[in-house]
Amino acid sequence: MSDKESLEVVEHAKEELSRFFKRYGFSPYEIQNFCKVSGQYNWKSFGYDDAPEKLKLISDTMGREKINPIIQCAINFLNIIKDHREKARYVENRTELQKAAEANKVWASSELNQLFPSRGWEVNCHKFNKPYVEKQTGRYTDVFNVDISIGWGVSVYEENIASVKAGDGERFVMSARKKNYARLAKDGIVAYDCQVLKVRNGEATMEDAWVLKYETPTDMILATHKEFSRAESLLNRRIKDTVVGELIDF
Repeated sequence: MSDKESLEVVEHAKEELSRFFKRYGFSPYEIQNFCKVSGQYNWKSFGYDDAPEKLKLISDTMGREKINPIIQCAINFLNIIKDHREKARYVENRTELQKAAEANKVWASSELNQLFPSRGWEVNCHKFNKPYVEKQTGRYTDVFNVDISIGWGVSVYEENIASVKAGDGERFVMSARKKNYARLAKDGIVAYDCQVLKVRNGEATMEDAWVLKYETPTDMILATHKEFSRAESLLNRRIKDTVVGELIDF
């Protein structure tokens, strides 16, 4: 069925459902309730105040079971409308995910190429990806496949921690979870529990590490290490060096 034909079916279902509500005396409240829990109308009694007038009349004069085919017809039209909305929402969500994935691939590729320009990087980003790196085989140069999750853009790139310098070289942050530590927060320091990528002797590997961040009005100071205490110590040294440097420049 084409999109045009699908829309025609939905418009027909809307018209028939509207006609049903009007013909059987549904109040605005009953219309809202029917759209939420239409299945209840296959068994509920219509002896209450403000019940749909015509359905109540049929139930009282001919029996409750006579209403079910009428109700089911309206439910079928309602389901057509709901199914169409779900499909439209799925397409919209998938489009947004695709946009996020493409943006993540561009950002991550740029960061990796700046950090490790002598290596090749092919970044993949999907909704359910787990951080992963693997060297491609059969290549004359070192090229690596890198998988990142769809949330990388928010949890890493937008936090400005994608690239971090460790004591022994650069790191690319594959994933990050922000931690709320009051002791650090009062000093303006943010901590992240991360998985990072490093390159050593032609091999790219991953490791768990801590990334700490401190922002000044003019600079952002980062540090990383596998041990929390050593990451904090490295950050404090860099904060001190930055402050001393600014004083000298002043």
